[in-house]
Order: sequence, then C-alpha cells, then structure tokens
Amino acid sequence: MSSTTPAGWYQDGQTAGQERFWDGTRWTDQFRPLAPAAPAAPAVPAAPPPRRRPSVWAWLAPLLVVIAAGIGFGVWALVSSLSSALAGPSDAVKAFNAAWNAGDCDAVLAGVTDAYIGGEDGSGTPESVCETVTGDHDHGIVYTSTITSSSAVNDTATVIARETWKDWEGAGYDEAVQYDLVRSGGEWLIDQYAAVDGEFTPIGGPTAAPTTPADPEPDPVDPQPVVLDEESKALAEATVAEFLSAAAQNRCADLWALSTAENFAATTGYFTVADCEANLQIDTSLYIDSTTTSVSGDAETVVAAVQVTADGGGQMFLLTLERGEDVRWQVSAFVAL
Repeated sequence: MSSTTPAGWYQDGQTAGQERFWDGTRWTDQFRPLAPAAPAAPAVPAAPPPRRRPSVWAWLAPLLVVIAAGIGFGVWALVSSLSSALAGPSDAVKAFNAAWNAGDCDAVLAGVTDAYIGGEDGSGTPESVCETVTGDHDHGIVYTSTITSSSAVNDTATVIARETWKDWEGAGYDEAVQYDLVRSGGEWLIDQYAAVDGEFTPIGGPTAAPTTPADPEPDPVDPQPVVLDEESKALAEATVAEFLSAAAQNRCADLWALSTAENFAATTGYFTVADCEANLQIDTSLYIDSTTTSVSGDAETVVAAVQVTADGGGQMFLLTLERGEDVRWQVSAFVAL
C-alpha cells in the first residue's frame, strides 16, 4: 500500500471476515470483524484497497505478531530450530561446569563424548574422569566460567569461555577455554576441551626457557580445512545487506537469487518468483540500514549477526548462509533475536 493511502480500516486479506487498521504509513496490530454489509446503493462504490500482502518487512520485524496471526509457519520453525542450535551448546557447557563443581560425576559423564573421556592419548576411562571430578570437589576447587562466544554449524558447535580456578597446589589460572561440541541423539555433548592459546599456564608461572629452533617440518600431505578468508567474509556481509534490503522492498527476483528455495518460500510465502510478484508489490521507497556485527564459520557455511535500522526502530537478526552451486553465498535461514 502506498504512503498516500489514508488511514482507516481495510480488509486484512489474510483472514476472511477481518479488517486491519492502516495508520497512513503502515499496518498496525489492530484487527476487527468486518462490518455487516450495507444495502446496495445507487452510488458507485469506492475503489478497494490494493490487493497485496503487506511488505515482507512489516512482518519480518514484529515476528511474534505474524506468528500469532498464523502467518509464516516456516519462519517460526526456523526460529525454533536456530535458536535451539545456538542456545543448546552454551547450556551444555554451563551444565557441565555446574556438575563438575558439584562433584556430580554421573552428570559430567552424561554431558561428554567417549572422545572426551579417552583424552588426547585415548587411555582415559569414566573412572579416571570421576577421580578428577571427585578430587577437585574434595579440594574445594571451583571453576568460574563466563561464556564469551558460541557458534553452531549443523551438528557441531564451538563455545569459548573465560574461566578461572586454582589447582590442588593453590596455583591460580585465568584462561580462555574452547569447548568443541557435537550433537548426538538431539543432545549437545562436549567432545574436546582445550586452552585457546594451546596450554594452561598458572598466573605468574615460569616462562619456558628459549630453545633452539627445530628444523622446519615438511608441508603436511593431508589437505587442511578450508577457512573463511577475508574476501569470502566480505561477500557474505554484502549478501546479507542485499537480502535484507530485498526483503524489505518485496523484490522477489532478487530474493530468489539471494536465497535457497526453502528460505525464499519462508520469507515471501510463495514458491515461485511469478507467484511472489503477482501478490507482492515492490516498494523501493523503504530504506533500511544494516550493520553486520559478526561473521563466523568456514568456506561453506557462515552465521552472521546483523543490526538493522528501519522506520526509526532497530532489530537484531541472525542469518545462516551457504555456498550456492555458482559459489555465491545464499541465505538459508534467518531469525530475529
């Protein structure tokens, strides 16, 4: 609906027998039943409001209102699954540390994989883990952990935490710790635990003596994991900005090019560009300002956090992007935070 349409009640177009209030600039959250039909009059009836859905942006920001109206079930599914994927790893780490501090070995073992139990050399056992848990508890050791970042891709996740503690001899530690997790049977389990800088060093502890550099090792034969380079990161950020702009302005063809087929349907409510363009009116007057605050992942899948400003309001979004067949990034999921 154009910005010149006067304020008033118009047929909702989504729910039969219901009107929605247009305040002159946008749809509001006010609904009412249609008024009883008046007797036919000889006067020529006024032209009906344009037949189209509200801008994608109109339900993209106030997500809960859309869900309550029964629209965008696919988006709600994405919200639930993505929110669970991000919260789950952090919750698993918190539960692990709480169980360890409480000396609850059964709870500790329930939150880790066999690889964690085996340790670096594979010789660890549940009994040896329990001996450490019990020993820490008996010595009054308490680990203080503050999660600083969390990322998840499919069934793997990484959580970084700042942790402080003292060992049995009283030496203090203040370390950035990385937890690598895997999802098994619907549960997030800790698979590895290591210091971010490679080793745990006591506060004020001795510095290793300088050693003679060893001969350089030959290049590894096995291929190394492909990491997210700066060029790919910049392209992902540009894709995010263009996707959000296209969603705000109902640019169906651009949304199709920037999305996976599943995300296009979840975003627009239609499965083809033709159906989308037949029902959604492009509105290039709507301008949004987006700032990508973080991008993490690898060369195939990334998660981007974005701050969006439009119509004087702000909203944080989380978008998942995947490499398309032509090597371009495509948005496969997004959720309002």
